Amino acid sequence: GIKVGRITAQQLDPITYVTKISMAIDPAIRIPSDSSARITQSSLLGGNYLELMPGAEDEMLAAGAVIYDTRDSVSIS
Repeated sequence: GIKVGRITAQQLDPITYVTKISMAIDPAIRIPSDSSARITQSSLLGGNYLELMPGAEDEMLAAGAVIYDTRDSVSIS
């Protein structure tokens, strides 16, 4: 993938165990509102990253928007 930003914070809700990831995305990158996200491995030797899979909507995510469509990562180990 191509680096378009970075993770700035990670939080775990202690009641629901839902994770919230905050990101800083390059302002020149526009992300469609129906995009999804997943944590994936960069190689067999380790290293995880957050993969954004762009959708097809014409409407783009605004600053502070939430991506609700998350996918389970596929383990290659």
